[in-house]
This record gives sequence, C-alpha cells and structure tokens, in this order.
Amino acid sequence: MGVAGATRSRPVAVPPAPRSLLRNVRSALSGNVVYALCQFGMLSVLALMTTPTEVGRYALALAITAPVFLFASLKLRQVQVTDAANEFSFGEYFAQRLLTTIAALLSVIGLVIFVGMEARTAATVAAVALFKAFEAMIDILYGAMQRREQLQLVARSQIWRGLGGFAAFAGTLWLTWRVEVAACGLAIYTLCQVVVILWRVRQIGVDVLPRFSRITSMKLTRLALPLGIAVSVSSLSVNVPRYFIQASQSTAELGIFAALAYLLTITGMVMASLGEAASPRLANLYFERDYRRFRTVLFRLVVMGAGLGVIGAAAAAVLGNPVLALIFGPEYAARNDVLVVLMAAAAITNTTAFLGTAANAMRRFRVQLPINAAALVTGASVAFFAVPAFGIMGGAVAIAAGEVVSVILYLVVVFRVILPATSRQPRHRAL
Repeated sequence: MGVAGATRSRPVAVPPAPRSLLRNVRSALSGNVVYALCQFGMLSVLALMTTPTEVGRYALALAITAPVFLFASLKLRQVQVTDAANEFSFGEYFAQRLLTTIAALLSVIGLVIFVGMEARTAATVAAVALFKAFEAMIDILYGAMQRREQLQLVARSQIWRGLGGFAAFAGTLWLTWRVEVAACGLAIYTLCQVVVILWRVRQIGVDVLPRFSRITSMKLTRLALPLGIAVSVSSLSVNVPRYFIQASQSTAELGIFAALAYLLTITGMVMASLGEAASPRLANLYFERDYRRFRTVLFRLVVMGAGLGVIGAAAAAVLGNPVLALIFGPEYAARNDVLVVLMAAAAITNTTAFLGTAANAMRRFRVQLPINAAALVTGASVAFFAVPAFGIMGGAVAIAAGEVVSVILYLVVVFRVILPATSRQPRHRAL
C-alpha cells in the first residue's frame, strides 16, 4: 500500500486541442476590444478628472517607456508563436523575457536619474515602467496559450486585466488625484495578474519554469534581435511626433494629442487580435508550403483591416466632435480635425499590421527593420517641419506619412519578393 502510494505519479495535464480559426478570431477580438476600451477608459477618466497637463505627463511616460520595453521584448511572443518546428521550449523563451525585462526596467530608471526629470514626472515614468515590466511577463505567457491556439484563455484574462486595471487606476486616481499614484495602483494589480496567469498556463500542460542557458539565450537573441529593433523603431515612429510636440508646443497640447491618438491605438489592438488568431495558422501553412491558402488568408486580413480603417475615418468625420466632447471634454472636441487625419492613418496602419504578421509567420524577421527605419525617418522629417508650423495637426500628418511609406514597402517585400520566390522553390515534405 505504501509502495503503491509512493510510486503513484501526479496526473499530467493534457494540452487542449486547437480550436477553429473563426472561434480564435472571436475570442481574440473580444479580449482585445474589452482591454482596449478599458485602457481608453483610464485615459478618459484621467482627462475628465485632471487637466491636459496631467494627461501629457502620463503620455510622456508612455512615450519614454514604450520603445525601451518593445526593444527589450525582442517580439519573443511572435517568435514563440511562429515556432512551428519547436526549436525552443517555453522555459527558454520565458527565461529570455525575464532577463531582457530586467534590463529594460533598469535602463528606464537610469534614464530618469540621468535626465533629472521633475519629481512627479519621474515618479510617473517609474510607475509606468513597472507596469510595462509586468505586462512583458504576461505577454510571453499569452504566447504559450496562443501557440496552442487557445485564445479563449487569453481573451478571458484580458477582460479581467482590463476591468481590474481600470478599477485600480480610476479608484486610486479618485482617492489621490495624482497620476503617478494611479499608475502605481495599475502596476500592483498587473503583478497580481502575472501570478494568476502563470497558474493558468501551467494548467494547460506547459512547464512554466524558466530555463536559463547562455548558449540558448545567445541563439534567441541573434534570431529575434532584428525583430526587437524593428518594433522599437516602429514605436519611435509613433512617438517621435510626441517628442516634437513636447519640445515646441506644451505638455497640455501633448495631452490633447495623446488622447486623440489613443483612438488609433484602439483600432490597432483590434487588428492585433485578428493577427494573434491568424499568426499560428499562417505559420503552419507556410511551414507546410501551402502557399495558396497562405495568400488567401493574408489577402482577407488585409482587405478587412483596410475596410475597418476607412469606416473608422468616416465615423470620426461625422461623429468625432460630439463623441470627443462626451468622453474627454470640449478642449479635445475642438481638435476633431486631428482625429480624422489620425483615423485615416489607422486605415493604413491596419494593412501594415497584417503584412507584418505575415512576415513574422514566414519568420522573415530581418526585413522589418529597414521598413520601419524608413517609416521612422519619414515621420521624423515631416514632424521636424510640420509640428512647429501646424502644432498637433503636424504630428498627425507625420504619423500618416510614416505609415504610407511603411505599407508601400511591406506590399513590395511580401507580395513581390518573398512569396513569389518561395512559391518557385521545389515542393517537398517539411521536416
């Protein structure tokens, strides 16, 4: 009896079967939409309860931390999700994310100390950096769920994260009226979510223990570094106009611009949800050399993204003014013209996002860096001249100009270079 009890092994969690693409799209869409709306709600509460200057302080913290943490992420989630050959284990991806996130957090804190920011702005940047660090942990855990095409688990988690994060941020802001304290409340709640999601990933049969290896870390870095640089450059393309607005206008103007631009972020999150659902499927189709179905799925995604963007721009032109007045206030509604330009840029961004998803699925990580660099140079050049002359409208035009360059180059690379070249290769069974 005692021997039998001693040798009885713990039941092994059986990985769930992959779900259909349509069900994954629905799950990803619901989770991302709820989470995006909650993030937007935080910005709306901040705008209604405080001044554009406070919104600008929060926006500046996001603009500083986003490129750093995006670079440190190395887009490992996308590398993990498209790893159809199972080249690396989840533990190896997790260990790499831990190391790079710690490095990013220390870099932001060092930057704050070096620059010598005003105390409240420095505290806001530090709190947002903590929030971003915990988000980075969640992102790689979501990758484990996404790789197994279990996006309903990601969606449920995003809904809880969004609602709880909004409550933590808004509640703390209501009690203290200080944006830096509200950001701390958001960071603490996100840390609690890291623990919950770790447990949930373990329940679907994933070994969540990080596996540190210098050799593996170097291999992952070599593989993903071009993608990490590319995504940080892409983030700079969006944030560079904000730097010019902060320098030549005012923090209050930056706050108004950031609030308007966040509507573009919401559409980006919706597109990201569709990309998340399609990414594993595209990776498998490409790995199996089923190029015809690969093109069909990609074409549908591109058309859908562009169509939704056009609808968003039209809605902004017709309904933007009353909606902005309701959500943010009259100061923001007065700049509905800027919102229309930003939503037109979103129509282009949606197309770019899906073409980038296709490049990731083909594991062509290096091609994205020169494309994003070209978009950054274009956007920064336009912002240099347009922001001092036209204010925040110049910032919107700069974002749109960068996106036009990006989508043109992606179309050329994906449809005219990569796919035709691979289709001509002799077909053989994937190893």
